[in-house]
Amino acid sequence: MKSFIYIFKLLKLFWLFSKHDAFEAFLPLARGNQDLAKKIGHLRLFARKNQLLRPGQRLAAALEKLGPPYIKFGQLLSTRADLMSEQGALDLSVLQDQLAPFDASIVIATISEAFDKPLEQLFPEFDMKPVSAASIAQVHFAKTHEGDDVAVKILRPNIKAIFERELDFLSWLTRIAETFSPVLRRVKLPAVIGLYRAQLSIELDLRLEAAQADEFKTNFKERDDFFVPAIFWPLTAQSVMTIERLDALSIDDKEGLLAQGHDLEDVLTRAAETFFMQIFEHGFFHGDQHAGNMFVTKEGSISFVDFGIMGRMTWQSRCFLADIMLGLVKRDYLAIAKTYAEADFLPTEHHNETFAMALRAVCEPIIDKPLKEVSFAKLLGQLLEMGRTFDLTVQPELYVLQKNMVMAEGIARTLAPEMNIWTFAQPLVEDWVVRNRNPLVKASETLSIYASAAGKMPKIIDSAERTLAEMEKQRSETRRWWIPLLIATGFGAGILLTTLVLS
Repeated sequence: MKSFIYIFKLLKLFWLFSKHDAFEAFLPLARGNQDLAKKIGHLRLFARKNQLLRPGQRLAAALEKLGPPYIKFGQLLSTRADLMSEQGALDLSVLQDQLAPFDASIVIATISEAFDKPLEQLFPEFDMKPVSAASIAQVHFAKTHEGDDVAVKILRPNIKAIFERELDFLSWLTRIAETFSPVLRRVKLPAVIGLYRAQLSIELDLRLEAAQADEFKTNFKERDDFFVPAIFWPLTAQSVMTIERLDALSIDDKEGLLAQGHDLEDVLTRAAETFFMQIFEHGFFHGDQHAGNMFVTKEGSISFVDFGIMGRMTWQSRCFLADIMLGLVKRDYLAIAKTYAEADFLPTEHHNETFAMALRAVCEPIIDKPLKEVSFAKLLGQLLEMGRTFDLTVQPELYVLQKNMVMAEGIARTLAPEMNIWTFAQPLVEDWVVRNRNPLVKASETLSIYASAAGKMPKIIDSAERTLAEMEKQRSETRRWWIPLLIATGFGAGILLTTLVLS
C-alpha cells in the first residue's frame, strides 16, 4: 500500500517539476557525465519551458508548491552549492517559510496539555494574534506572572507526523535515485536526508532548541555587547518554548539604526567579531544568520533569535579552515591541497599537485583584488564546489558555514557597500592561527594523538584476543560438526559400495 502512495507522490512531484521546469537545476550534478545529463534532458522533455526565471528559482517555486517539508528541504539544499550550483544554492536560500496561522483554540489546547494547566495560570496576558507563523511553529507575545515580556513558540499540530511521512518518502526516493546513476551514489543522497532528519529532530522538539539557545547564551556571557534572550525553562516543553522578548531593530534596518544613533561600521565590526568567535572560539554557530534572525538593541548589542538550526565545527574542522585561510594568504596552493589530503577530503587517486593547480585557477583571479571587492563566501563556495571534479568528501558544517557567510556579506552590503566585514575579523583569525596552528601546538596535537592511541592499546589487544578466541571457538565447533557428518557419509558410502559389489 505504501509503495502505491509513494508512486502517487512521485507522479505529483514529477508533474510539478515539469510544470516549473525545475529539473534543469540538477544539471550541475551531471557535469562531466554525459549519461546523467542525457537522462536529465529526457526528464525536461515534458517541462513547460520558462526562461524568465533561473533554474534555482524555478526549483524553489516547485518546492513551495509541494509544501513545508519540501521548503525546509530546499533550505537545506541551499547550503550545498556542490550539489546544485553556486547560483542555484543562492536561489534556494530565499525560500520563504511562511504559512497561515493555526487556530487560537489549538494554541490554548497545546499549551494547556504541555503543562497540564489552563493558559491563564501560566500567562496572565497572552496575545492570540501570532507575530509569525512558519511551517513548524508560530510565535505569540505574552507576559508572565512575574511581569516578564516573553515570546512563546508553539509547534503546529501533528507536524511531526507530517514531516516523518515526507521524510520516509524522500528516503525511498533517494534509494531509487541512486540506482539511476553512479554519480548520484557519489553524492550520497541518503546522507543528505539523514542530515535533514537530524536537523528536524531538534526543530520538532522545542526543548532541544531551548538547550541550543541556552548554550549559545552561555558562550557569550562575558560579552556585554552581545545579547542572547534567556530561556524560561518552567514554561518550556516539547511543544512549547518560552523565551525573553527582544526589543531591537533588524540588523539590516539601516535607516532605523542611524536614527537611533548607531555607528554602522561599529555594528559590522562587532557582528564580524561575534561571527569569528562562534566559528573559531566556540565551534558552535547560529546556522541561519539572515536579517530576520539578527538584531541590534537600543544599547547597541548584537542579538539573535530562532535557534532551531545551529552548526557545530569540530576542532579538526576549525583547524582545517584556518590552515586553508593561511594557505590563501601565502598563496601556497600546494599546502592547501595537502591540507585537504591530510583531512581525508581528497581521495588518494588524485594528486596533490593537480588539485593545487585547480585551486590556483580559482583563487588567482581574485587574490589581488581590494578586500572590498572580494567575496570570501563565494570563494569558499567555489572551493567546496570542486567536490564534483575531485570527489571531495567535505563535512556538512562547512556548507552551512558557507551559507552563513553569504548571508553575512549580504547584510554588510546593505549597511555599508564599501566595507568588507572580513577585514575586521582578519586580525582575530591571524591571532587564532598563531596561537593554535604554530609548529609547537601541532607537535603537541600529534603527541596527544599517539598518547591517546597508546592508552587504548590494552583495550584493543584485549578486544583482539576475545575476537581471536571467538573465531577459534567457531572453527572448532565447525570442525566438530563436520566430523560426524563425514563419518556418516563415509559409512553410508561404504554400505552402498558393498551393496553394489555384492549385487
